[in-house]
Amino acid sequence: MDDREQQRLAALDRYAVLDTPREESFDELAQLAARLCDAPIAAINLIGDGRLFSKAEVGLGGREAPLESSFCAQAILEQDMLVVPDATQDPRFAGNPLVIGEPHLRFYAGAILRSAEGMPIGTLCILDHQPRQLGDVQQETLRVLARQVMAQLDLRRTLRDRDRRLEEALASETRYRLVLDSARDYAIVILNEQRRIAGWSAGAEMTFGWSEAEAIGRPFEDLFTPEDRAAGVPAEEIARAAVDGCTPDARWHQRADGARVFLNGSTHPLPGPGGGFLKIARNETNERRQAEELATTRAALVDSEARFRNMADHAPVMMWVTDATGSCTYLNRSWYDFTGQTEAEALGYGWLEATHPDDCAEAERAFRTANADHVPFRVEYRLRRADGSYRWAIDAASPRFGANGEYLGYVGSVIDIEDRRAAEERVRTNEEQLRLATDAADVGMWDVDLDNDTLFWPARVKAMFGISPDVPVSMADFYAGLHPQDFDQAAAAFAAAVDPAVRTVYDVEYRTVGKEDGVIRWVAAKGRGVFDDAGVCHRAIGTAIDITERKKIEQALKDLNETLEQRVASEVAQRAEAEEALRQAQKMEAVGQLTGGIAHDFNNMLTGVIGSLDLVQRYIATGRMDRVGRYIEAASTSAQRAASLTARLLAFGRRQSLDLRGVDVNALVAGMEDMLHRTLGEQVALETHLAGDLWAGHTDANQLESALLNLCINARDAMPTGGKLTIETANTRLDEAAVRDHAELAPGDYVVICVSDTGIGMAASTVEKVFEPFFTTKPVGQGTGLGLSMIYGFARQSGGHVRIYSELGQGTTIKLYIPRARNAVAAAPAWQAAAPAGDGETVMVVEDDASVRLIVLDVLGALGYDAIEAVDGRAAVPILQSDRKIDLLISDVGLPGLNGRQLAEIARQHRPGLQVLFITGYAQNAAVRAGFLDAGMEMMTKPFAVDALATKIREMLEGRSVAAASVG
Repeated sequence: MDDREQQRLAALDRYAVLDTPREESFDELAQLAARLCDAPIAAINLIGDGRLFSKAEVGLGGREAPLESSFCAQAILEQDMLVVPDATQDPRFAGNPLVIGEPHLRFYAGAILRSAEGMPIGTLCILDHQPRQLGDVQQETLRVLARQVMAQLDLRRTLRDRDRRLEEALASETRYRLVLDSARDYAIVILNEQRRIAGWSAGAEMTFGWSEAEAIGRPFEDLFTPEDRAAGVPAEEIARAAVDGCTPDARWHQRADGARVFLNGSTHPLPGPGGGFLKIARNETNERRQAEELATTRAALVDSEARFRNMADHAPVMMWVTDATGSCTYLNRSWYDFTGQTEAEALGYGWLEATHPDDCAEAERAFRTANADHVPFRVEYRLRRADGSYRWAIDAASPRFGANGEYLGYVGSVIDIEDRRAAEERVRTNEEQLRLATDAADVGMWDVDLDNDTLFWPARVKAMFGISPDVPVSMADFYAGLHPQDFDQAAAAFAAAVDPAVRTVYDVEYRTVGKEDGVIRWVAAKGRGVFDDAGVCHRAIGTAIDITERKKIEQALKDLNETLEQRVASEVAQRAEAEEALRQAQKMEAVGQLTGGIAHDFNNMLTGVIGSLDLVQRYIATGRMDRVGRYIEAASTSAQRAASLTARLLAFGRRQSLDLRGVDVNALVAGMEDMLHRTLGEQVALETHLAGDLWAGHTDANQLESALLNLCINARDAMPTGGKLTIETANTRLDEAAVRDHAELAPGDYVVICVSDTGIGMAASTVEKVFEPFFTTKPVGQGTGLGLSMIYGFARQSGGHVRIYSELGQGTTIKLYIPRARNAVAAAPAWQAAAPAGDGETVMVVEDDASVRLIVLDVLGALGYDAIEAVDGRAAVPILQSDRKIDLLISDVGLPGLNGRQLAEIARQHRPGLQVLFITGYAQNAAVRAGFLDAGMEMMTKPFAVDALATKIREMLEGRSVAAASVG
């Protein structure tokens, strides 16, 4: 084994990661690599001495393999990434047992995992059973993820070293008391043999919110969450510690105020006859939340496009790219957000302008040296934020090389490590306090002899008051060193501690002004008076801690929180913009789908009309009158189909004209039974269950009949081998709770029509789309896809609703909710055998479309009416204001200028009670007649049959028009 291999194995050993259990953070990185590179297999492989260990894997099924058959053994010998497009064509791997045998690997790509010393310790690799290529963006993505793996390993090693040092410091039982008083960043709890709290540190008080007096004697279980207590976690933790000597504990705990904190630590048995246990844990609530935020960010990356620039712009860290000269050619959005620089300011070497002046020279030297040697680059410096403050950051990068080995520059990332450095600083402070515990009489301790008025301070306490170690001190130095604003508080606290009548614990924070250097420092002091049996205080002893740095950190945190609201508002605004863009895209997609469907069906129908009329012209011109009739009938049929499609579209869009009246639903269903029997055929049995006391429904009888027929035909088609169709009616009352999920549906009384079949049913995914326009499950040419969407639109326009229930193999049930009508049921109009003629009445026709006007005038003339015509509202007004006899006004709604409704109002000012018949192809305001028509007004929707027009005119002139029903 050569020296370099020994160095490589030593570097791997320092991470202590071989043969360790799976960890979520590494599994997520392996899964992310597989997704972004579209590979079935991905692994984080570590190359040990003669073996390969998978720290994380996707698709392998095992975590250890012989090194001889490993692609990764070759990969770590490469300068950059190893990519094998087809292993059977590569002489290095063509005979590999994993290639010629199971699992028949063909493709491999591995990014090298390099330690901080540059040693290759393994790879982040992806594999495939098929030969393939790996694009430049995917290669760069794999390299970025490899660096993230190393960042996780480095953080893991740092935390392990920190915990090891802390456990070593706590090994000495004689020092635990000082740890309890001084380790404020750690919760330290001592338990007796009965698992009750016997010792409680200041850090525990800060973490859990109980004072020492409140905590002593409490059961150990009080520190755990209710769910952990119910699961027996506290007892299990104690039992494992007793057997194993240590129980790791990283979980959520419960504070006195009910809030939760995440602690990371361990529980140890205490040696000696007293027994008991020691629990040490660090508050990592912020780190835990940061980890959750990081996990969220990684999930977002999986869902984004697999392109490097897009990924970089959404990465949670700042990222950058340079050319071979070291000039920065790209920085992601995070960089600009963090520093506030513009692109022009940042490109090139502009990053140095955002570097702290004290760190700039060293950062530039390290970068230029690494760039010249084409080696990985890593440096820490303070980076200026957009608000002008500085935060510590770590800047790390790896060199990029082209296919022929030429140096292309760096791809790097900058990570904010201010919080990590602050945590490291706290660890260093704790380590210093533990070291000073071996000399407690000299450092941090103070002792006042009240009888002799003498004061003992070690060098450490003298330093807190800006006094040299060899300078003698007295109580006068204590009082003289107190900050003027804190003097009264500190002096009063000391006086109370030595007062026999009070005897309080001396626990105070105050500022000092250095006697020799004038520096202001923060000090936390704690102690108590020593009283004899007679109650006389002879001395006071205690400890003092310099908390200046803690105060600075608290102020920095306060400053940071002041900007939190602004950052949250910015994120919310950006999300709202993205959601609005998505809604607009969905709207345009729906419009495109609807337009395409309409164009297809409508063009087919227009072809039938135009083609038939062309042939009629040809046959008339050639005298072949025997063939004219069949093509006139074909044109009429196509036109009727077009009218039906228009009605369905209006129903879907809730813009069809509805004649809302009180309808006897039971009578309507009963009247359809004969027709339904013929329509359903002999294979489908029809059953009806009609409620005896059914309310009248407020709806359009013709549209309701059409909707029921459509539902029955759909049910028949869903039972190709026969079955049973059931129609039921019932009354129901919907309260607020029943309509909560349907914003357009009001609480109240409804008539329910239920149509159930025993057919093949539908899957949930199909049920979700059945009301969409042009969606159909029928074969091509057997359905327009507008039936159910028309029914849905009709129900909603009527003020009701439609609900569908279906499962595969269980049939389908559709419930149609119709509002209850409060007035009498309207009588059905009597059918007439022929168009009724007029009796010399005068009818005025106002229509801007010449073809329609001509047809109406011809009909009126043929039926014996006197007709007056006008092309628009302005031409009609003078006639209506004249003395000419006019018995009925027929007007289009959508006239240019003065519309039909406005014309009717003007006409009735001069001719009160004038009957008005509106004809319209589409009128948004006339969609529901009850909200558009006054008494003596009726409406017909284009296109209409000549007989229907004649009947409606006769009814209105004879005063037989039925008023619209209302909903109570």
